[in-house]
Amino acid sequence: MRENSVLDGRQPGERQYQGRFVILVTGIPASGKSVLAEQMMQCHKSFILENNFEASSKPELVRMLERYGYRALTLRLTGDYARIYERFVQRENSPQRHPGHVTNSRYSKEEGAASSQTITLEQYIAGIRAREMDSLCVGGPAITVDTTDFSAVDWKKLYQEIDNFCLSHRK
Repeated sequence: MRENSVLDGRQPGERQYQGRFVILVTGIPASGKSVLAEQMMQCHKSFILENNFEASSKPELVRMLERYGYRALTLRLTGDYARIYERFVQRENSPQRHPGHVTNSRYSKEEGAASSQTITLEQYIAGIRAREMDSLCVGGPAITVDTTDFSAVDWKKLYQEIDNFCLSHRK
């Protein structure tokens, strides 16, 4: 009898997922997420690294990419700041907000925590620009996706661009 591996996507009794899987990397600050990314690079594995990357992240990202011979595809999600800010505020104030999402000053499900003051549109825009959150690129190709209106995103074209990048980097 064969044991199931972590990456074949199955536990005993579960249906097969036809090779589709996602790896979610999460953890508290300083728990080792960057160390894990570096370990993946040392093993020459492809993976997705997701974060609110900003200008201050770039030097370390570039260092790791160069050290291990990786080329990154950057997907930059952006759009009309005012519309996205509306979604930000809705999410910030939603009682259904995911408990792991940090609000401006606290975790959203923290018992007895005082409400945090939502930042203004001007503060939101200033933070994006100061931290270069919608312009970061670490030297490889970048795809900018306007998410002002999700129904207007050409998902098929985006998937094709991602597939093309992945296929061009197969060993």
